[in-house]
Amino acid sequence: MQGLFVDFSNARLSPAAAQDLAAAVQRFKAKRKPTYAFADTMGEAGGATFTYALAAQFDRVWLQPAGALGIDGLALERPYLAEALKTIGVAPRLDQRHEFKGGIDMFTEAGLAPSLRGSLQKLTDDLLGQAVEMIAKGRNISPDDAKAAIDTAPIAAQDAVTQSLIDQMGYRSDALRALKDTSRTQATVSLDDYRVPDTLPNAALRIAVIEAAGPVVRGGESDDPFADEGSFAAGRVVAAFTAAVQDPTVKGILFRIDSPGGSYVASDTIWQAVRAAQDAGKPVVAVMGTYAASGGYFVAAPADKIIAQAGTLTGSIGVYSGKFVLSGLWEKLGIRWERVASGASAGQNSPNRDFTPAEWARFQESLDRIYADFTQRVAAGRKIPMEKMDAIARGRIWSGASAKDAGLVDRLGGMTEAVEEMRALLRQPANTPLRLVDYPAAQNSFDKALKLVSKLEQTAVRIEGVRTQLEPLLNGESLYAPVGTPR
Repeated sequence: MQGLFVDFSNARLSPAAAQDLAAAVQRFKAKRKPTYAFADTMGEAGGATFTYALAAQFDRVWLQPAGALGIDGLALERPYLAEALKTIGVAPRLDQRHEFKGGIDMFTEAGLAPSLRGSLQKLTDDLLGQAVEMIAKGRNISPDDAKAAIDTAPIAAQDAVTQSLIDQMGYRSDALRALKDTSRTQATVSLDDYRVPDTLPNAALRIAVIEAAGPVVRGGESDDPFADEGSFAAGRVVAAFTAAVQDPTVKGILFRIDSPGGSYVASDTIWQAVRAAQDAGKPVVAVMGTYAASGGYFVAAPADKIIAQAGTLTGSIGVYSGKFVLSGLWEKLGIRWERVASGASAGQNSPNRDFTPAEWARFQESLDRIYADFTQRVAAGRKIPMEKMDAIARGRIWSGASAKDAGLVDRLGGMTEAVEEMRALLRQPANTPLRLVDYPAAQNSFDKALKLVSKLEQTAVRIEGVRTQLEPLLNGESLYAPVGTPR
């Protein structure tokens, strides 16, 4: 490859994703090959701060003459619904551990609590500082000038040239032609078609790569043959770990995590799979992406090493749960629910009645139990004294950089750094080749098609079964026999 051209026109990147890609661009530039970034406009409605921070790492940045830089900083917004819920007769019966664990406050409070506001302000300030540093270094301007640009966005293309934020105005064809002239090649290849040939020796150590993204959920692989294979279903992730452990050629596991959390039970299931891999003598390095929060961090905690980008949303070590009581809403709508039940606590999770005092007390005990278990496991996995753990936890969300300072992360970086850590854990020299192998293996289109056909056949069988059951009704016969009539 003689050069790199990236069109950022429709890009919208998280801090961690921008930082991960920025490191890759720097490695490419180290080979003395030109890199060009182009956008018709960058963040037409704002929100392009980290997208531009990545573009700033390229040798040349082009912007269409009518475009602008929407690098307007970072903002977190959320609605507060407590008064609206009260108006319609819905009563939130929710609770959390502890004051920094955002998520349910929007249903229970009138506004952002001072403790949570301070925590989130620290997070956005931290992330903005990282963006300023990236822009200043990439464009060779002062941090003050980079911050001033963010504070005065959007910036028209001509002004962006004047402020050294971009190099040239022009159209996509102009930028691409300029790169071709610079690289002295007219041929182009898309990223989808670009493949790096595997030139590793057959003796290269095999390392399993297990990727999991999205909410952590119980159960196994989705029945949808075209579902996202990166889903964080516990059954799928555990199956991947089990296969990697049972493969004698696999020497270690890279666990790529991108999750805001989810089911505590599912997280516990995956946590055990990580420990089982370690017990089998296979080190695990967790690599965290845009976020690894709550259950997403829980499953990383026992890993031998944890890698995160400086902008990875990390931690949120806490818990919340509960229900919404709808009895007031039903009354306003004139709907009456009747029930029969056996057992003092039957229906305690029903939205049609409130908790009893005894049920609420048990609910509080369950939150305390989960929080204690969560913090104890993180403390053990990260070797953090329990007397320090509570201050680090309490639901607080950290940036990856701050999480490293707090002891929740070992090293800042991405897959490149994770591979280096894996070599160290395997006690291999820095130049030892490692062959990274996906677990489970990615399905090709043919395999997906076969799976879809199988699902369609199963559906056809179920439909035929339903048709058989409905046939008497379709013929005018009764589906039910009189009481006492033999069937």
